[in-house]
Amino acid sequence: MFYILFILFSTSLSAQDLHFSQFSDSPLNLNPALAGVFNGDFRWVGNYRSQWSSVTIPYSTSAASLDLPIVKTASNNFIGIGGSAFIDKAGDSGFKTTQFNFAFSYDQTFSSSPLHRNDRKTTQTVSLGMMAGYGQVSIDPSGLIFDSQFDGRNLNNNLPGESLPLYQFFYPDISLGFLWSLTTKYIIDQFDLYLGGAWYHLNFPNRSFMGNNGAFLYPKYVVHAGSQFKLNDRIYFLPTAVYFLQGPSTELMGGTYIKYVINPSVLTKPSFYAGAWYRLQDAWTVGIKFYYDNIIVGYSYDINSSDLYVASNLRGANELSITFMNPKPSRKKPYRRLECPVFGS
Repeated sequence: MFYILFILFSTSLSAQDLHFSQFSDSPLNLNPALAGVFNGDFRWVGNYRSQWSSVTIPYSTSAASLDLPIVKTASNNFIGIGGSAFIDKAGDSGFKTTQFNFAFSYDQTFSSSPLHRNDRKTTQTVSLGMMAGYGQVSIDPSGLIFDSQFDGRNLNNNLPGESLPLYQFFYPDISLGFLWSLTTKYIIDQFDLYLGGAWYHLNFPNRSFMGNNGAFLYPKYVVHAGSQFKLNDRIYFLPTAVYFLQGPSTELMGGTYIKYVINPSVLTKPSFYAGAWYRLQDAWTVGIKFYYDNIIVGYSYDINSSDLYVASNLRGANELSITFMNPKPSRKKPYRRLECPVFGS
């Protein structure tokens, strides 16, 4: 009986992926085609999420990535590379997924130069990306209680529980991505628009603790879009949206940041962000970010609105993101600037 329940349980878990409410601030977990697509020499991103602490043992996710553009040409075509890793841990059994990935992208740029000083310059970029990874799934049964440990009157932890054929296993993982972006520049204004899609787990990784082919990881399909437009010298809007489809599960989330530039006359343009998003039939997310020079720090909180709110008391997830980009915008040494859109920053 335990084996049947465990197979169902592990299959259900394997059908789900990690996710972040600050999806634009975890680029390689959103789309492999985003590798190297930013203005700078390299980018480091860290994410942490803790969820359901008001209901059970918290589900926690930690992720980090490093990516950079290389082989830049005179026409601003380039290749992007990056590496990422994450640890996702859930439940009493310590059900843990650890994965390391390598991402590669090729980015083709199409620009139209202005004929006159007051004309706009439009840049379009098409990016194709691929990511290959290797993951490990494990459990710690010491946190579980089995019926065989009931001695007829009480729970006896000295009695043995049940065993599994495997307590950990490894799997390969392959994903693809596509990105189209548009950047339009006037003398001082800039408008960004992007649309992307990704296909994760296209090789159907097997994630079964039973040592058979009974728990394949569903492919995950992602569509995401965003924009940045300027209201005045201090205020910008950055709307974003994402849709995930993985097996029987779907997720649709959308909202916007409002960006306030604290001092427009300073080259670094220190900025404060505040925003809100809605995840359909699940939660509201409110978030803030602060940008200075080459560091962006963001915090968000999920307010649960699903049927689980009775147990969670509306409390959902805390999430933190940190992005470091080099070089600093204030650096005097010139570097080749890529015409890249702004991804939620």
